[in-house]
Amino acid sequence: MKKILSYSVFILSIVLFNSCENEPLTGFDLTDSGTSGTTSGNNGAGSGGTSSGDYYPRNIGNTWNYSSSAGGTNQNLTSEIVNNFTDTSGNNVYELTQSTLSNGTAAVTTSGFVYKDGGNYYAYSNEIQVDYGGGLTATQTAIPTYVFLKDNVAVGTSWNVSFTQVTSFNDPSFPNVALNINYLYEIVGNDLTKTVNGVDYSPVIEVKLTGGDTTSGQDINANYFYALDVGLIKIEQNGQDSSVLDSYTIN
Repeated sequence: MKKILSYSVFILSIVLFNSCENEPLTGFDLTDSGTSGTTSGNNGAGSGGTSSGDYYPRNIGNTWNYSSSAGGTNQNLTSEIVNNFTDTSGNNVYELTQSTLSNGTAAVTTSGFVYKDGGNYYAYSNEIQVDYGGGLTATQTAIPTYVFLKDNVAVGTSWNVSFTQVTSFNDPSFPNVALNINYLYEIVGNDLTKTVNGVDYSPVIEVKLTGGDTTSGQDINANYFYALDVGLIKIEQNGQDSSVLDSYTIN
């Protein structure tokens, strides 16, 4: 179940960041579930107010390169903004791709979408395709729009993100798998200074993410650090470095 959950938090770990451990597909508790995703709650939405600055810069060509050793798997991850459009609600939306190279294996690329309204930062994904190797592929239903960061609220501010995501496989011997996600985001630090790979970043906002899949009981406990005019600089999971920023380009 962990590998399936890891792709669900590709977007939720933000943005398009695989912070959960990747494990083999064998041993999954596969139970027959529904066939489509659903949304509950407003997932942190509301008045964005006045922003205190830009903690996730959005311009075409912006690129972030990370290294990760989560779960004992060495990964190089590159996130890049590749497209921009205005949606039907008038939001200025940017498409973000992530390519992941794990232990020298071929890169896996996925994409999602981000935009900002006042001090609220939003993300979502369309339906995605996942290649598990060995001829096994899967389709995952879309992740609905949710807030992953607020830059103008006090420490202690929190919000919930809940949705159901269904994974279906090209092999009929694998039944559908539903993840019933219930996350709690909380601002646990503002105006911080954080050193990553010898570089001091300030000010930094720290966001704590807890919760997980209520069906399987798989949980996540992670902290995300966003630097002004840079973006996501570090993820800590269970008190240990999970992913760190190596280099970046902001246009």
